[in-house]
Formats: sequence, C-alpha cells, structure tokens
Amino acid sequence: MSQFVVFLIFMSFIHQAYSDTPPAMESKPDVIDEKYDAISNTVIEWSDTIDKNLNKWISDSNFIEPKHEPGSDTEELQNDIDSFFQNQKYFEESSDAYVLIRFSSFFASKGDEKYKLKARAQIPLSRTRKKFKLFIEDLNKDNAKDILTKDNEEQETAPRIGIHYFPADKYDISSKYSLGLRGIYPYVRARYSKEFIAGDWSIEPVQSFKYSTKDKFEEKTDVYFDKQLNDKSLFRIQLNRKTETDTDGMDYFLGLSYYQLLKDDIGLSFSQIFWGNTKYTYTLDKNTRPYTQSKPYSGISNYVTSMSWRQNIWKKWFFFEVRPSVNFHRQNDYKANYSLNIDFEFYFGKYSGK
Repeated sequence: MSQFVVFLIFMSFIHQAYSDTPPAMESKPDVIDEKYDAISNTVIEWSDTIDKNLNKWISDSNFIEPKHEPGSDTEELQNDIDSFFQNQKYFEESSDAYVLIRFSSFFASKGDEKYKLKARAQIPLSRTRKKFKLFIEDLNKDNAKDILTKDNEEQETAPRIGIHYFPADKYDISSKYSLGLRGIYPYVRARYSKEFIAGDWSIEPVQSFKYSTKDKFEEKTDVYFDKQLNDKSLFRIQLNRKTETDTDGMDYFLGLSYYQLLKDDIGLSFSQIFWGNTKYTYTLDKNTRPYTQSKPYSGISNYVTSMSWRQNIWKKWFFFEVRPSVNFHRQNDYKANYSLNIDFEFYFGKYSGK
C-alpha cells in the first residue's frame, strides 16, 4: 500500500513539472520567504563573521577577493549538474556556504522500510589566506547527542565534524586536507585531483588517503570521465577502487551515468553501477556467534540500475527527489531487489548552482 501511495505522489510531481499552471503554494504569503531568507542570511553572516575574526587572528593583511576565471562550457555544465543533483562529488569539491537538511524514506522488496533525517553544513572561510572551511556531516536526530561520546560504536553512523583546508594549486593539482572527529575518534584525510582534456572528454583522477585512530588506514581512487552531449546533458563514467585496514581484498565499482537538466528546476538521471571485491564475504547467519560468513568471492557482487527525478518543487530551496532502482546482489542469489528512495531537502545558504 505504501508503495502505491509513493507512486501516486511521484506521478503528481511529474504532472506538475509539465503543467503551465503555477503551483498553488506559490500564492501563499511571503512570510515563509522571509523566514527562509532570515535563516540563509544567518548562515552566511555567521560564515562571514567567523571568517573575518579568523583572518585578523592569522594575518593583519587586507583580504583581496580571488577572481574566478570563467571555465569551459563543459566545466560550467559539470558544475551545474553536480550542484543541482547534490552528489558526493559536489560536497567534496564545493566551497559554498550552506546548511542542508534532508528527510529520506527508503522502501525495498527485500528489506525493511527506513526513514532518516540528516543534516550537513559547511562554512567557508575564504578571507583567510589558507582557505579554511568548517564542516558538519551525517548529523541526525539519533546520533546528535553522541557526537563526542563512546555511545556511538558504529562509526559509519557517527556524525563528522572538523575543518577543511584548501591550499593553492600546484602543477594544476588541486588538494584538500581535512582534520576532524567521527564520534570521539580523530581522523585526517588528504584528497588530490587534476583535470585533463582529451578530445571531447574531461578526465579527472582523484586520489584520497585517510587515517583514523579507530578504523586505521583507508585509500581510494576515483576517475571521472565526463562528456558533454549538449548544453543540458552530460554522460559520466566513474571508476573507483578502495582498500582499507582490517578489510580483506579491494573494493571496486564501475558507474555509468546520464544527467539531463530538463528545466532550470528539473533534473533527470539514469545510472548503471557494477560493484565488486577481490575477496568479498557476507553474513550467512546472524544468529551464530561469531556470525557465519560466506567464503571469499572474487568478482561482481552487485548490479544496480537506477533512475533519479529531482525537482526544485517550491521556491529556490525546497527540493524533491525520487530514485526507483533495482539491484541484483550476490547475497540475495542475484534475485531482483526493487527499491524506492524519496528525499525532501531544505537548503539554506547560497551555492553556485543557483
């Protein structure tokens, strides 16, 4: 029943997207706009105040706003798509000031329904010569009270807080260093990237290293191959590999994605992803102690096909996204597992995509 209700909601938004009649909500009083502007201005003012004070503490020199050189049409389209879809690449590279609140609902034919409320924020300090950026990630109502305690034993669910540092590019290599806490455990992270142009393709290899006092060492490589198809669509190939301490083998995946900006406030994407590991294992029986594990497997362990419809459904800060998908996981004997993810997002601040 819940899947049927979700389907009706999805179809109503598609109908609204191509309707010439403005949404009824647009006729509401401007009191909500005023509240939104007040919160967004507070985010930006806090960022600016911290920025000015830190700059005085580090250096007495006057700040000169750096000039942004216009990029190619492909680069502008990449920025537009990444910022609109709010993907991980955007969050790793963005210098924008924002507070993002996301409510997610997840339904799967093989699994339980899940509901999550998450928040993340970034405060760029661009006046400082060293370009610091404060950040908060993966904060939700369940782990907020456990930020600096040992209660949150599952590191994957703990929020992250810390500071990013973006030094000047050297040899056209962009770098980013992070120092933060996940729960009570400190970690450091370094990220390096460089962009190449090969014919109609933009190629960006990214290498990152991370060391945590709890999870020890992790390193991964991403390579993005982007090709602009027209002024509103992009085809992306992503290659990824990762190794980490206490985890056997190497994770890897291949992602093929097509992004289309249908309108300024509507985006559509299709993705095909292949996940694998050189020594993949999974839990067979959770009732045993220790858990009964499968034998190590080398090869593709999951195939995922997904579609995403993302829309700025009201004003410039309220977003809706629905992602139906199907995956064929080895743990499910490669039988189809249909799922549906629905997100509602509230974005406070200012970012380059708008």
